Amino acid sequence: MIYRTELSYNWFNSIYFSDQLNGWAVGGFDNLIVRTTNGGQNWAKLNTGINEPLWNSNNDVSFVSPTTGWVFNSGRVMYKTTNGGLSWFNQSKDFLREDLVSVQFLNELKGFL
Repeated sequence: MIYRTELSYNWFNSIYFSDQLNGWAVGGFDNLIVRTTNGGQNWAKLNTGINEPLWNSNNDVSFVSPTTGWVFNSGRVMYKTTNGGLSWFNQSKDFLREDLVSVQFLNELKGFL
């Protein structure tokens, strides 16, 4: 997926929909995360405050509801949101010793890395 901004193009490495309306895409040179609430008709850029790069080829996004989800990059950095992506907090832990390839959460407490 390519996202056109006023100044440049960005690409996304991962797209995830929690239901028919709510979706997120992650990637781009500027740690871009965009969100749709209308099934992809319109996308809005989220100001995440995430400083670690999300543009490498091994990043992923997973949501268990329209409010709760995670993004990560292969550099062992994982962030969680509980408000649909408006703000994110770092959930990187010491157990993340290997590069991540994919993430999938079943609910707020169970997930696979």
